[in-house]
Amino acid sequence: MHARLLPTAVRARATTATTRRVVFLSAYRTFTAATGSDPPPPPPEKDNAKKPDPAALARAVLESMRARSEAVKKSTPTPNSAPFVGLPRINLEPTRTGPKNKAPGTGPRNLSFSEFFIYWRDAEAIVRKAGEFGLNFKATTTVLRDFRAHVLKHKVLPTAEGFSPDDIPLATSILSAAWVEFLANYVPAGQRDTFNGLCETADLRNPHAWYPAARLMKREIIMHVGPTNSGKTHEALAALEAADSGIYCGPLRLLAHEIQERFAANGTPCNLVTGEERREMPFARVTSCTVEMADLDREVDVAVIDEIQVIGDSQRGWAWTQAVLGLRARTIYVCGEATAVPVMEQLCKATGDTLTVRKFTRLRPLEVAKAPVAGRHRGVEPGDCVVAFSRRDVFRLKSEIEVADPNVKCAVVYGALPPETRAQQARLFNDPESGYDVLVATDAVGMGLNLAIHRVIFSTVTKYDGKSTSPLSVSLLKQIGGRAGRFGKAHIDTPGVVSAFYHRDLKFVKETMALTPPDIASAGLQPSSEMIEAFALQLPAEPLSGLLAKFGALARVNSEQYFLCNFDTLQDLAKAIEDMKNMTIGEQYQFSLAPVNPNKPEALDCFKKIAWHYNKGVPFSMFDMLKDEELGFASTLDTSIQKEFKAGKQRHLRYETLMARRYAWMHATMPDLVAAAASDPSSAAAADSSSSPSDRVQLDLASSVGPDARHMHMSDAEAEEMVAAQLEARALLHQHAAAAVPLFRPVRSEEQLAKLETVHRAINTYLWLQQRFIGHPTFVQTSPDACAMVARECETTINDGLRALSGSRRPKGRPPRVVIKDISNPIPRPGTLLASAPLVA
Repeated sequence: MHARLLPTAVRARATTATTRRVVFLSAYRTFTAATGSDPPPPPPEKDNAKKPDPAALARAVLESMRARSEAVKKSTPTPNSAPFVGLPRINLEPTRTGPKNKAPGTGPRNLSFSEFFIYWRDAEAIVRKAGEFGLNFKATTTVLRDFRAHVLKHKVLPTAEGFSPDDIPLATSILSAAWVEFLANYVPAGQRDTFNGLCETADLRNPHAWYPAARLMKREIIMHVGPTNSGKTHEALAALEAADSGIYCGPLRLLAHEIQERFAANGTPCNLVTGEERREMPFARVTSCTVEMADLDREVDVAVIDEIQVIGDSQRGWAWTQAVLGLRARTIYVCGEATAVPVMEQLCKATGDTLTVRKFTRLRPLEVAKAPVAGRHRGVEPGDCVVAFSRRDVFRLKSEIEVADPNVKCAVVYGALPPETRAQQARLFNDPESGYDVLVATDAVGMGLNLAIHRVIFSTVTKYDGKSTSPLSVSLLKQIGGRAGRFGKAHIDTPGVVSAFYHRDLKFVKETMALTPPDIASAGLQPSSEMIEAFALQLPAEPLSGLLAKFGALARVNSEQYFLCNFDTLQDLAKAIEDMKNMTIGEQYQFSLAPVNPNKPEALDCFKKIAWHYNKGVPFSMFDMLKDEELGFASTLDTSIQKEFKAGKQRHLRYETLMARRYAWMHATMPDLVAAAASDPSSAAAADSSSSPSDRVQLDLASSVGPDARHMHMSDAEAEEMVAAQLEARALLHQHAAAAVPLFRPVRSEEQLAKLETVHRAINTYLWLQQRFIGHPTFVQTSPDACAMVARECETTINDGLRALSGSRRPKGRPPRVVIKDISNPIPRPGTLLASAPLVA
């Protein structure tokens, strides 16, 4: 009888060395007999005899089974009577049956095969994935039962000694690959070739082979690991600045801006590339970018990848994996936490690159307070950072602290703020003459800002993740607490302090700060647009959301090194635009990658509005989005702007009609040039050097309207009226710029501030999509520079609103503060942004 079937009392008594030895030998002989090898002689029965190591044996067998699993002849099970494709789809969430099925690594004992099989079924969401291909719950249960018997019969995995935590990744990878191959037996004969082609497209087991140019290089990877405030990134940036060519890849747009400004201030021209903005400087040899925008086609001397621990993030980890595997740099500096060392060793083993690990220690000591903050809000002092985990709590704490001590003013930092506004708030906090002595922030303070924090105070040690409230992880708490005592900032003679408002929270902080974060086990992966398009060619009638679900169901990943990033957000955005039939699968996939939160109705409505215009091929300028009545953004605009938009509504309709007529006339008289202008307006105009200046102007106008324009003839008078309407539209906006009239209304309440933050996110979404579809008729009416200026106007208004919400109180003994003169690169004032560049492309 198997040991787990014995009564609990009997199992508790079976703990002697002799009993354990007999159980081990019995299982080991059974396994070796099945594999054809002779069982070893039994160990001597002496008490001091050397005992075999079951964990080492299991690891050795798993390594040998890696090669054997591909050669094992699969039995052909009896196909289920129900067809593989066409059964009702279900979305059954995985369920756990008890404490024995807990994730590996949380207990000391090994998992039996039955326990591991249940864990694999739930962790890989096998039931849900099978539902994507038509297997209902009953059919999936039958197939899983047959698959379990098949695995045991053909020894796909060794099962004698169970599975230790170290064995789980490889065993999961082998079992998942065998499951996909096993499913082919249930596919109807007419669909089997398609199924095999889908499986081949979704094979992600060797991502290092996706970048052949990088594999041809001999790369040296230098890893700088250490806690916050250890100088690990500083040394890497010094090497980058001294290189002949290089690239910096950061986790945030804010960090990319900071590095670009730092290099420019030191006399080193530096390009800036983010999802929303692109600045190319003359003679620049260094580029600062967000990690998703890293150029994998350019060969450089030095690359810096910052915050490497994000490689294990379920949403964005794929971008760090892509940079590590694909950057064509002779020397790559990888900076971050020591928890990422094991996964980097695995990646370098796959790529053949050399890896050197350099460890850094904190430049200033850090200690946990012995007692919580006395008096709570009344005990907050200058140089403190109070941490909360929601926007509402940030403003509540800000108000309570300022009421408790009228001499204190609080700067705020939270995720919904624009990056530039966060940087402005940080500068206010760092400036001792600004009057903002205290910072109230969310966990957004943990990355991307240089802050003169003396003490970090946790108002709570729990965080709501959208589904449930849970305690802070070790990594997150240490990252936030490590911001205290920043080297080179104020309070240089005292160590950084981490504290809390309550005794129970401080006890949790003390215990957590003493722990070591768990190592990152694997790196994230995400299929490229080319992979999704190749997958779609084999399922032409499937919408993008279904393609993503099926790709995830068939994806095979080497679980020792990689995992597939979460598709939930991609699928939600894909569902929102799947009825737009004029967009290709590749275009829909690019839209789905946009930084949009599908759980925010305003953000999703704006996303769908832009996609609708793109699908129709009609212009949709930045100002069309701001004044759109359905989106509701017009209420944030200045009153005079709203009046002119309302008065000019008929004028704009007439202008669009005239543009459509002009396009129809040009399509009939100059079809070749119009076709060339649709693909590349600049090259089309250059190619026809014989065209008159008026024809080239007409071509520019033709490139800014969509192909759905009505075919109507336009007279010369109407053409003149069209040009006059266009000039009038430009003059109206430049008149506002010249008069220094702000574009947005001043903020006077938290509700208005929240609305303006939503508008800023919409502007960033427009900028992100405009960067990826340059030249498309939907985005050509507003130049990227003009869009960026509107974004900065919005940021300035938000920053002014934060100051206004701080009230009119002034610290005692300090003069009224008018402007900060010693802040580097301050955000320009309203009204000064729109005058420097045209707003219509």
